[in-house]
Amino acid sequence: SFVVHTEHGLWDLFQSIDRNQNGEIDKSELKAAFSNAGVTISNAKLEEFFQDVDKNRDGVISYAEWRCVLASVK
Repeated sequence: SFVVHTEHGLWDLFQSIDRNQNGEIDKSELKAAFSNAGVTISNAKLEEFFQDVDKNRDGVISYAEWRCVLASVK
């Protein structure tokens, strides 16, 4: 039950950030998500976070990458 709840939460968060609903989060969507949450983030920190999550370096964050990184945060 906890795993299912966590999975749904990660998916809901991913979808809320993926504004154009193409199944990927790009840097502008991620920056907008931080801004909408009231978090000011420098371009350097945004780039660092993005690079940490974008494991295959294709310039976007897939749900699999999102889930892998955020599910491991304790």
